[in-house]
Amino acid sequence: MPITRMSASWASLRTRLRCLAFLAALGCSDGGDDPSADAGIDSGVDVVAPDPKSCPQRCGDGALFALDELTLLPADALGVAAGFDLDGAVSASSSAVGCGFDDLKNRYGDAGVDNQLAKILKLLPSQVGATLPGALATAISAGGLTMLLEEVGGGSLASGGHPKAMVIRKGSGKPLLGADGKLLRSQSFGLEPDPVLAIVDPLTPDGAGARGGPQLVKFRMLFISTHLGFDLHNARIRVEPDGKGGIRGEIGGIVTMEDLMGLIGLLGGCDQPLNDQLSELAPVFADSRLRAGGPCSAFSMGFSFHGVPAYLLESTP
Repeated sequence: MPITRMSASWASLRTRLRCLAFLAALGCSDGGDDPSADAGIDSGVDVVAPDPKSCPQRCGDGALFALDELTLLPADALGVAAGFDLDGAVSASSSAVGCGFDDLKNRYGDAGVDNQLAKILKLLPSQVGATLPGALATAISAGGLTMLLEEVGGGSLASGGHPKAMVIRKGSGKPLLGADGKLLRSQSFGLEPDPVLAIVDPLTPDGAGARGGPQLVKFRMLFISTHLGFDLHNARIRVEPDGKGGIRGEIGGIVTMEDLMGLIGLLGGCDQPLNDQLSELAPVFADSRLRAGGPCSAFSMGFSFHGVPAYLLESTP
């Protein structure tokens, strides 16, 4: 069923969602090295990147950034959204390759972009479609979603270098915020006991930036009192300098139906009948396969992100 066709049951669901006091419902759910140091200067020497697997706490040679934005937005009127071509095909609603759904484009001009969640968000009322993106922003500012990206080997993108790998870790500690509510630059974070969320190795040059993947990327967050976790399978990442000493980019991958149900639980709040309706409708919009030739039983999604320079606390083991 193409996503552009909205069933009567979905229209009824939209009406009900408009009547939901959504945000209220959520309440019932139970330093390291200086990132601007010499590692960011490309000396022209071929630097061998340390094995990221051998340094789960800090590889110690590259710049470190804390994500201050992780954005999940619906596709725009031109069919542009964050993400990547995850299945190697530019598919349309008439094709079985993409499980019968049209692909999108990203801001880099890539075609065949798979981000089904960006299309589903457009079908939901604004107060509901904005809840998950708002939850991400709230979790970042409260310290429930601190993701630290460390460049490994080859210099920093922010200084014109080409890092050979990247490690993404889960940081700890309540962040310091500026007047705009965003993370302040150059502050220090600790690490969670099991910090490694992803190892992007190799990271290959792509213009002024770099690309990596596919690999598994973990997301672990605390929103108010709710723990939420999901894994992005077959994930890709693109990162580039923002021209102000930080980084920006996109990440996209596939989430299992089981993990999607966890997100739906957040969307549904305490309204069990609403959760049941969402759970029943979700498989209709599945656009991805977890293995070649497998069933269309998973969802593609994509995020854009921004990061600011950061440090790790020296007391971190």
